[in-house]
Amino acid sequence: MLSFKVGARQLMRWKELQLDRLKYHSGVGVFGHRPTKVNDVDLPEEVIARRNENCRAQRLVDAYRTYGHLRATIDNVNYKNEDRTVKELSLSRYGLSSEDAVDLGLLYGHEGKQSVRNLVETLEGIYCGPISYEFNYLETEAEREWFAQRVENGQDAIDNARRVEIAKELIRSQAWDKFLALKFPTVKRYCGEGAESILTFFSSLLKLTAAGE
Repeated sequence: MLSFKVGARQLMRWKELQLDRLKYHSGVGVFGHRPTKVNDVDLPEEVIARRNENCRAQRLVDAYRTYGHLRATIDNVNYKNEDRTVKELSLSRYGLSSEDAVDLGLLYGHEGKQSVRNLVETLEGIYCGPISYEFNYLETEAEREWFAQRVENGQDAIDNARRVEIAKELIRSQAWDKFLALKFPTVKRYCGEGAESILTFFSSLLKLTAAGE
């Protein structure tokens, strides 16, 4: 009887050790998981000082970076007549009025003293237009700051010529899908419907690769 109890105790201990080994994100790295050290961004001193001097306006900027996509005019027709009011973007929440003077340099690629009204107009144009962005869920500050810089200083702005190229790529994709549907109506196939935008990604990737960028 004693040997049975000892054996059962050893078996339970063995199971506990096995369960410990199966913890994927234990922080020590098991079963192929190797936690990487996060290299966070070091913001310049002038950026930190500017944000501290305009802390209320900075909170408003952070709110647009987080919730601006909820007011995006993606549906230009607005056939549902939805209310696009977002409480997190209200000036009163941050103790600001439209005539207060703030530093527009809180946004990347912008400089000078402007009113809160001008700041809001700029933020609305960046984060609440027909194309919007949602990136504040990213874990590291380095990633969030990188996205904010790319979005706010207009580095990724698309000119009209490139827009025409993108439209042609999407039209070709639609035409090819329709051709296959008519030519092979009984054959099982996988079309690009719903994923046409990936063509633009690969097209841009190949062009950047060819240019050595």
